[in-house]
Amino acid sequence: MVRYIDVFWKRPKLVLVAMAFINLIMYFDRGILASVLSKLLREWKLSKTMGGILQSSFIVGFMIASPLWANLTTRFRVNTLISIGMYCFSIIAILLGVIGLTSPREENSWGYYVFTCLRFLIGIAEASFVPLSISIIDDISPIQHKSTYMSVFLITSPMGIALGYAVTGLFDKVTGYWQLVFFCESLLLFIMATLMIFIPLHDHVCNKQQLGPVVEQVTTAAVDSAFMGDEELDKDVTKQNFNKNDDDGEEPNSPASDNHVTYNVATVLVPLVKNFTYVCIVAGSTQYYGVLGALVFWAPTYINYRLEAYDMQQDNRDLVANLGFSAIIIVCSIFGSIIGGVLLDLSGGPAGYKGVSKALFWCCGYLFIALPVGLCVFLIEPINLFVFFLLFGSSIFLLMLLSSPFQCAVVCCLPENLRHFGSGYQIFFLHALGDFPSPFLFGVIADKSLKYAMLYQWHF
Repeated sequence: MVRYIDVFWKRPKLVLVAMAFINLIMYFDRGILASVLSKLLREWKLSKTMGGILQSSFIVGFMIASPLWANLTTRFRVNTLISIGMYCFSIIAILLGVIGLTSPREENSWGYYVFTCLRFLIGIAEASFVPLSISIIDDISPIQHKSTYMSVFLITSPMGIALGYAVTGLFDKVTGYWQLVFFCESLLLFIMATLMIFIPLHDHVCNKQQLGPVVEQVTTAAVDSAFMGDEELDKDVTKQNFNKNDDDGEEPNSPASDNHVTYNVATVLVPLVKNFTYVCIVAGSTQYYGVLGALVFWAPTYINYRLEAYDMQQDNRDLVANLGFSAIIIVCSIFGSIIGGVLLDLSGGPAGYKGVSKALFWCCGYLFIALPVGLCVFLIEPINLFVFFLLFGSSIFLLMLLSSPFQCAVVCCLPENLRHFGSGYQIFFLHALGDFPSPFLFGVIADKSLKYAMLYQWHF
């Protein structure tokens, strides 16, 4: 029966690697602009507010398009949608490189405005992958390792940003043309977009039209057994999994048990809003990503500002800020995301409402510790350079611990037919109210004082 259920590869780890690599490239793009922000501010004679608009334009396109791409999954194959978005991403990346190379370095340059528009378009293209990939990772992961699989996937987000910082800084230092990085990422994404077409991911249209109620009865445990090499899905395993979900606190008539209703981008808001757990998670993740968005975008600039207390040339400060923050992000994201996911799995995993409660409990604990550590970084001035990077890295590590529990809680509190929409709307709201306004507001405050801007966003 498995050969008729065109759902996933039989090797979930291979799918995980492919999706993680694509996610790495997507987030690599976000680190490019942040790496050269100080240089752009000087060359285009921009205020910090205008610098924040560069990032906010990307977020606007990303958040608007996320629920729209999720809505298309009810009509088209997920891998086809992802491939289309990645092809568009590749084309826009090439245009960004061309504009970056040809635009004049002067005040009120037309290059700044074209660059801002292209960042908006590339946000729309990236939205084809991020909200859809979360539910895919949840589907392919074994029940006992869901948080770990999600951690491995989410590691690539900060790692991609960190690599964007480092690689762009090195390109600029060695060649003087940081814009070449856009052409490199475009080539990689074009190759991955072509491969995605041939990956047999979840096909909603095929499942509903050809298989009828059979696929609706397939649970995560049954799919896991197929991954292990079984030739037929065991109906007894399916029943046991339903009973297990009931034992975990999920009522048979609860919103999380309704997998048979088809929604669109408008009507899906009703069950999502009625799911109080989902609403609370989205509200919390909005504040979390508001802080993280401003921190990631402005951190190299802030570190550069702190390095002014040391006897360094401007070019050396730029390089130390980019490489130093890249190292912090890479190390802290690897250990933070993995440890956060493993601890959640060891405590019982995120399955069921009890599992979601455990995930949120871990998140609260990490945040209570992160707040005072971060305040020490931004309040103590002057400070030894090693101590500064140590405390700064500790605060980032504590934030990274939240990534896997937060995202697992979102997909585990929703039924299968709402997960794409849930991830899409979560991204919309966390960007609309979180990291869309935060870089811009940070820039407004930073025009007055960069130190107080950092304190404000961390306290928020």
